[in-house]
Amino acid sequence: MKEEKILVIDDDDDILKITQLNLEKLGYRVLLSRNGDDGFQKIQMVKPDLVITDFMVPKMSGIEIFKKDKRKIS
Repeated sequence: MKEEKILVIDDDDDILKITQLNLEKLGYRVLLSRNGDDGFQKIQMVKPDLVITDFMVPKMSGIEIFKKDKRKIS
């Protein structure tokens, strides 16, 4: 069975920890990023199955991340 990867991008450590804990309980592999630049790099390298991002993160906003990503977003 394939382990699905979820990338969470947020600059609030409490939100990252809570989200990570809950998603891991559900069996997902969770990757974390604290800013948009790092998050975008992880999207390109790891190709997560899902990205959860705050709109207002340092270095590149959540919206800018998705505008830069060439994959179809739905």
